[in-house]
Amino acid sequence: MAMAFPPERRSTGIDLKKTLKSSFDEDGALKVKVLAAGALTNSLPSGKVIVEAESLNVKGVIDSLIVQYGSRMAQELMNQGRLRDGLVLLVNGRNVLSLPEGFETPLQEGDEVLITIMVAGG
Repeated sequence: MAMAFPPERRSTGIDLKKTLKSSFDEDGALKVKVLAAGALTNSLPSGKVIVEAESLNVKGVIDSLIVQYGSRMAQELMNQGRLRDGLVLLVNGRNVLSLPEGFETPLQEGDEVLITIMVAGG
């Protein structure tokens, strides 16, 4: 049985921000880990950063990175408003282009976004 992405979530009526306080910082922002492997070597030399916001989708993470790191990040990541050729963006291990909502895919606390170079071979 194939699982849809993201898995369907039913409301339990519980305020998760209050229940899972350890998952959220004091102002209620969720945190998404962004990792870069073989990509963004000039603009993100550490290869990782945590992006925080009250709500995020994949496009919002990209926008946040460009705002935070400036034109160098924009040049390494984007080309004419699209993800630069040769880069792959994975959300929790799945290519964003294969997700039903693509770059509009909503992210949740603890999600991981990996930006890497496309590798082919056999």
